[in-house]
Amino acid sequence: MNKNLKSCTLNPSATINEAINNLQKSGKKIIFVINKNKKLAGIITDGDIRRGLLAGLKLNSSINKILRKKFKYIKNDNQINVLDFMAKNEILHLPVLNKKMGLVGFYMLNQINRQKNIKNKLIILAGGRGERLKPLTNKTPKPMLMLKNKPILEHIIIHAKNS
Repeated sequence: MNKNLKSCTLNPSATINEAINNLQKSGKKIIFVINKNKKLAGIITDGDIRRGLLAGLKLNSSINKILRKKFKYIKNDNQINVLDFMAKNEILHLPVLNKKMGLVGFYMLNQINRQKNIKNKLIILAGGRGERLKPLTNKTPKPMLMLKNKPILEHIIIHAKNS
């Protein structure tokens, strides 16, 4: 969860020009508008700004004219799979709110590191007589020969896991 909130927040009295500058500085592609009660009043994305300007709003227009008051969010005590929630709702930014509707953090889809479990079968061919490695294989099987303080088989397993 991203907790760098100050760089991407504005108050409701800001202008579209200030919102553009905020987006440029933060690089987050979203602005969280926080009201005087420190509650999240709404969100603004770069797309909201574009649509507002195309509709005839000016740079000195209030952000309230483009503020999105209906948005998806989660509570900070919610135990959900964030990535699945974001994918299901097709959202790139997910605010995290406390019980008083105050912003405590947010998730960005492009920053969520999702490890996929890929079910591949792995076969390690470790047979043979070890004739070419004699006398090293007289008492130790080839896969158990030490290489850099680890058995060769352990190197193979670590490499396969990382791949």
